[in-house]
Amino acid sequence: MRRLPAPVRLLRPQQWAKNLFVFAPLLFSARFSETASITLSAIAFVVFCICASTVYILNDLLDEEADRAHPIKSTSRPIASGQVGKKLALQLLAVLSLVVTAAVIIWPTLLAPVVSYLTINVLYNLGLRALPVVDLCVISLGFVSRVWAGAAIISVPLTSWIVIDTFFLALYLASMKRRNEVRLALTSSRKSIHGYSPKLVDAIALIAALGALVGYAFFAIQVRQELAFTIPLVALGIWRFKVLSDSLKDAESPTEALVRDWPMLAISAVWGIACWFVLSRN
Repeated sequence: MRRLPAPVRLLRPQQWAKNLFVFAPLLFSARFSETASITLSAIAFVVFCICASTVYILNDLLDEEADRAHPIKSTSRPIASGQVGKKLALQLLAVLSLVVTAAVIIWPTLLAPVVSYLTINVLYNLGLRALPVVDLCVISLGFVSRVWAGAAIISVPLTSWIVIDTFFLALYLASMKRRNEVRLALTSSRKSIHGYSPKLVDAIALIAALGALVGYAFFAIQVRQELAFTIPLVALGIWRFKVLSDSLKDAESPTEALVRDWPMLAISAVWGIACWFVLSRN
């Protein structure tokens, strides 16, 4: 596959799939047949893609020196490799920031979740990422902000169970990535990586997986009892993600690899269809 131009790679579009979490409130509120709600959810998705790219550019600017010393990032990161200059990166950062500002002015319901997401990530880049376990919790809160935005923009309540489930599912995804780094003893510029042991990261991943599964079970039954039949699919997806993570032999992120894994895509498709079928019935 042809490599993307350096300025585009600076935005990290391969990470935008994480922003699909904004569609969760649309799905579970059964408002996916309303054109206005679909449009608003799509707007929230685009806004969070822009927010995420803004954070990635900031991250690359702050980590330029560390990335240059990294065996992989020194060639893969556009700023560290010299493929994109600081001036262009700052210009892109300014443009994206203006777009986000305009978006929250036009759609004010996005203001709180967007500010929350950006604040969390700025604090993460300025120091919280150096703290073991705290770094994973901060990443997970970023996913909660995405779901919050999806609920806010279509004016549906954000229930406690969807927040709990989102947090633990995101914690599981993040901990499995960290587990992969520890398992393969990958060279990393992350200061927090030295605070993780295989036992610790395995324990976090197990707790997160159980929390995600239990949280989804309670949330699904709360929304509609028939959704209980989708719980095994979620369990299967969690298991498949672990298998996928264990199979990686290099620095590739498990969350990036899963979008090319056909069993995971099949599980996700069946789960989505099952949820749509249940929720579309009166």
